[in-house]
Amino acid sequence: MGAGSSVPVKQVSVVIIGGGPAGLSAAKSLEGLKGVKKVTLLDKKDHFDPVISQPRRLVEPSFADATLVKWEDMMTPSSAEVKVVKEVEAVSPGSVKFVLASSGESETLSADVIVVATGSSSRSEFVKNNEGKPLETYLGFFRDFSEKLKVSKGVVVVGGNDTGVEIAGEIATDFPTTKVTLVHSRPHLLAYPEVGALAEKSMTALGVTVCLEDRLDAQDVIGGTPTTLTTQKGTVIPDVQCVINCTGVKPNSGFLPSSALDGQGRVKVDVGTLVCEALTTPSCLTLAIGDVSDAANDGGHFVEAETMGIAAAKVIATYCLKGEVPSQPVYSRKNMLNGKTVVSIGRNDGAGNLLFTGRAIGKMKAKDMFMQKSLNSGVMKSNAPRKIASKGPPDAKKGYKAAGCCG
Repeated sequence: MGAGSSVPVKQVSVVIIGGGPAGLSAAKSLEGLKGVKKVTLLDKKDHFDPVISQPRRLVEPSFADATLVKWEDMMTPSSAEVKVVKEVEAVSPGSVKFVLASSGESETLSADVIVVATGSSSRSEFVKNNEGKPLETYLGFFRDFSEKLKVSKGVVVVGGNDTGVEIAGEIATDFPTTKVTLVHSRPHLLAYPEVGALAEKSMTALGVTVCLEDRLDAQDVIGGTPTTLTTQKGTVIPDVQCVINCTGVKPNSGFLPSSALDGQGRVKVDVGTLVCEALTTPSCLTLAIGDVSDAANDGGHFVEAETMGIAAAKVIATYCLKGEVPSQPVYSRKNMLNGKTVVSIGRNDGAGNLLFTGRAIGKMKAKDMFMQKSLNSGVMKSNAPRKIASKGPPDAKKGYKAAGCCG
């Protein structure tokens, strides 16, 4: 981080809560930083889980094998000590209380700096049920899920956000004989009407039935007995064997005091420094990064999370060297992805409001969901080179006409 020859006025221990892109980025950016004597990373998983790759993993288990990485293959001993936890119970200035996954025993860590990077999650039961499972068990889930999708007559995806659209597109592309229905409560898919219209056009080209301004209250089902479901507006969906909920995304902040949160449950921070004043004292600095922080753009991006982790390390560097936070902003919401959406649809198409066509977006993101570059270069690089290639659906060579383009 470029501390030069300056002697730090503080020697700090850092606890990072959450090992997603933001937390991992912060941990790796702190490596070798003058004044940082120890970094501890707390996460519910025994592996790095880049959520951006999840839609592809559901239909292509080999993609899960390539993109889910054990912590020992992501971190070096000099980067951080990783503790796998069942849950974080409480955070107060200078203290983090949690339950270890291995023993179930409660433990408390003292810290001079706390970085909250717990992200957000949907109400999806299959995600919750597999959270915290060992990597091999988690990989087995994706293999089982894919096999059940292959023989399912009908699949319903509830929620037309980025994740819902990408999951529906992946299933429709890889399993063209499966009837896919996408139910969304808003008048358009995704965050912006013009991009949503492009996504809907691409969904229709793939044979996906899109039900807008409608709702379906159903629990997640994986490979169940064929059943008929009816939406709130009366649309009848027959032969449903899988239901995937991608709605109800909420920040993972329940362990924090209400004084530190805004009305949406996100951590209130100073946008320029990412510091949470409610949990900061003269002896402890607390920051929040990623989409658990109110500094993140709505629908936070993978790249944004990585950038926030790097910015947090810069704040900590100044704190070590000068005993205070930077006087000038080190982070800004105004980046190239502010207000932008880039969604892959299957293998050959996409929708977005960048200066690319839908076909270009498909090639840019759908090829490997940005995983090859992320895990082989930059701040989130794994310890060993990883070959991440998507096999593509059985009929990938035939392709289909890309409907999406950008406005």
